[in-house]
Amino acid sequence: MGATNCPACDAAAMAPATCGAYRSKCSECTARHLAHGPEHFESQKAGRITSAYRYALVAAFGETWASGHKRVRHWAMLIAESKAKLL
Repeated sequence: MGATNCPACDAAAMAPATCGAYRSKCSECTARHLAHGPEHFESQKAGRITSAYRYALVAAFGETWASGHKRVRHWAMLIAESKAKLL
């Protein structure tokens, strides 16, 4: 991901599972927020993009929802790795 112009993303890069800071106009913050959300969780459990999760992706990223989904998956992986280190 690299350095960003978003202090919330910079903080989240250091502690993805515990950082609660988000900026409303930041697409990475949006992806991270969705990675923590119930729509993504249910989609992961189902093993597919559910209609509720796709709706959330389209609402957040518009026509670029598929690339937004890739960012959500990236953050979900970072969050899971970070949580594993906390245990």
